[in-house]
Amino acid sequence: MRRTLTITARFGILLSLLAAGCGPAFLGEASEPAHGTKVAAKEPAEKQDTAKKVAGQKDDDDKKDAAEKKDADKKDADKKEDGEKKEEGEKKDEEKVPSHVNVRCVTARRLPFAVTVEGLGRTEPLPECVGSLTAAVEGHVHELLVKLGDTVKAGQPILRLDPTVAQATLAEKEANRDSLIAALKLLESLPRPEERRAAELAVEQGQISVEHDQTQVDALRPLLSHNDVSHKQFHDAEVLLKQAQVQLETARAQLQLMLIGPRKEAVAEAQTKIAMAEQAVTSSRATLALHTLRAPITGVVESLNCHPGQTLTIGTAIGEVIDTRRLFVTVYFPARTTRLLQVGMPARVDLSDGGHPESESAAKDVLTGKVAFIGNAADPQTGNYAVRILMENEGNRLRLGQVVKANVLLKTENSQIAVPEAAIFDQGAGPLLAVVRDGKIKVLHPELGASEAGNVAVAKTDLKEGEPVVVEGGYAVPDDTEATILPEAPTSAAPAPAPADAKPAKGERE
Repeated sequence: MRRTLTITARFGILLSLLAAGCGPAFLGEASEPAHGTKVAAKEPAEKQDTAKKVAGQKDDDDKKDAAEKKDADKKDADKKEDGEKKEEGEKKDEEKVPSHVNVRCVTARRLPFAVTVEGLGRTEPLPECVGSLTAAVEGHVHELLVKLGDTVKAGQPILRLDPTVAQATLAEKEANRDSLIAALKLLESLPRPEERRAAELAVEQGQISVEHDQTQVDALRPLLSHNDVSHKQFHDAEVLLKQAQVQLETARAQLQLMLIGPRKEAVAEAQTKIAMAEQAVTSSRATLALHTLRAPITGVVESLNCHPGQTLTIGTAIGEVIDTRRLFVTVYFPARTTRLLQVGMPARVDLSDGGHPESESAAKDVLTGKVAFIGNAADPQTGNYAVRILMENEGNRLRLGQVVKANVLLKTENSQIAVPEAAIFDQGAGPLLAVVRDGKIKVLHPELGASEAGNVAVAKTDLKEGEPVVVEGGYAVPDDTEATILPEAPTSAAPAPAPADAKPAKGERE
């Protein structure tokens, strides 16, 4: 329409020019000047100016039309793009906000929660459950009687050193002892009948000599009064009598001594010598026994660092026997936590690798114990205090040096409304919880409390005990979305994985 107006305007200009008398010149035809030579010279200049104006106006009109067309095309493209975006957004909204979802639910329960302190600890053997194998005598390794890793009992032989020299020394000490014992028996023994008879005969002989000499003296005494014998003869007879009497007393004393036995002092001396010899024998036997190294405790041969033919010196450590039926789990806690602990508090050790806490395998990986020791000296590097938990290592499930997660029970709080940890999700505005009420999803904003065994306490909501809490299928579902509750999943099953863009709830691990 605008182009039609432009053409009409052009025709109007031409008609005006023709009316002014310059039509033939504008059309290129010769004409006569109306007013002489001056007029003829002026007409070409006016015609040129008019043609320039018409051409310029035409160019302006063309540029204006092109700009208007470009603006109209741009508006059409923007309108089309906005329509596509709107359709795409409506399609996404339709996909994001379902009208109906299928969910799995777990009933909210009221549970008591234990207040615990948790830390990582390392298993250590009890001091009395570590036995060192150390050579107490010097010698060559003659024979290894066990292998590395064997279970041994207290006193069981582990290895034997060459006993040749020790056996010879023992034999010598035993011979010396036996000699002293024989001497004592001889000292304490009564005389044999033959020896006693000989002593008795000596007494009889003495009596006969006394009687004979007494008769001689009696016979010479009357003669001495008549001077029939000399005084010397009588004196010699008396001397012989006295000698016979002395011999008789000596024989009687020897017989008496023979019958009463040895002196007590002599017996005591002999017994002392025998005791010393016995001690020497005992020492030799002990030295010989030390040539066989025995297990100091019942346990497992953890290390054995020797081989046959090796010479061991006194004090050489050759291995260890460790009893792992009871172990310490040593955990380092800060001072503020240590002040809350007491000896005898129950504790448990979790051996699982982060699996589902309610699964059957996870329950088997929990061992119970109690706090046995609370350190009084802080670690110089960390400032924490050692707390040792005594564990009964049933089934040898704990290994020495193993790092485990330990929990010490401080107290048990009153029961609270609790839901599974799988029911808590986060969309960026804090923990959320979905519950099904009257067949529709209701999203709650709980405050999380203590957690235990895969359950977490929730507060500051209107959640009631027994209500179905969504554990699968409720992520990013808005309020009032219709929901169908599927059969409840087994409690031992692992929770369904959250979407890739989901954030962990408060208190959960990433």
